[in-house]
Amino acid sequence: MSGFLSWLRFGVIAAASLLGVLFLTHYVAITYAELDEPWFWGVVVCGFSVVVSVLAMGKEQNDEDRRLSGD
Repeated sequence: MSGFLSWLRFGVIAAASLLGVLFLTHYVAITYAELDEPWFWGVVVCGFSVVVSVLAMGKEQNDEDRRLSGD
């Protein structure tokens, strides 16, 4: 069950990160440019992929720490 909760937590954080990246880039795009410009979606995709990569590395490290500690 611990594995399921770990993946559920990761999924919720990843979804929240996507919403955060979309909100931030939406604000910047409305302030400085139009939403239909190609750079906007490039920033969204790159920002989200960076956030998910960092989250995945953190999850992997936490799983490894738990495995080594015997939990």
